[in-house]
Amino acid sequence: MQISSPVVNGPYTGMTIRDAAIKYLRLIGTPQKTGAIVKALQDGGARSSNLYRAIYNCLRICDEVTLTEDKKWKIVESDE
Repeated sequence: MQISSPVVNGPYTGMTIRDAAIKYLRLIGTPQKTGAIVKALQDGGARSSNLYRAIYNCLRICDEVTLTEDKKWKIVESDE
């Protein structure tokens, strides 16, 4: 699902919801709740009829992030 945006130069323009959410988490560097990710993506130009659900569902099946016990998404550390 591509992000449709009226913001021409928004930081998430042209990105998938998954890629935009991961980019945000990497930029912030600390675990974030789904609501905080939604707000950041909306502020960056993301528009969706149900962005919260779309972000949650995309991250839930993504191997690059995990949901912590306190319901925050965080980047999975690689073993390299």
